[in-house]
Amino acid sequence: MKLLLLIAIGVTIVTSAEVPIEAVQDWERNISGFKEKCIEETKVDPDLIYNMEKKLDFSKNEALKCYYYCIYKNAKICDDNGQFTGERYTNKISTVPLSLTTRCTSETVHLEGCEKAYQLAICIIKGLVV
Repeated sequence: MKLLLLIAIGVTIVTSAEVPIEAVQDWERNISGFKEKCIEETKVDPDLIYNMEKKLDFSKNEALKCYYYCIYKNAKICDDNGQFTGERYTNKISTVPLSLTTRCTSETVHLEGCEKAYQLAICIIKGLVV
């Protein structure tokens, strides 16, 4: 019985974690001009985006991965060669600390394209969760 209670508490804690509202609003404001374009271009299911950003459900879906790459390119978070820097990310999305963006860009330096953008997004989302 105690084990069941601990599992229930753990599930409640995990599912109640979320990205701070200020960061969500800053992100939405900065990508608003590109979101629909990138959804259409990548053919991603919008529910996957919602689930990743709001429910912390990190689905390994190729269209979702390329959606983040599309967003980052259009928002100039990465350069034309797909390279990211912590400074560039934080300059665009000011509610994300430079220490987090620098760590996440370092952790994804060995990746490329859609996979790199997706892993960067996961790292930043996980780093912002409260």
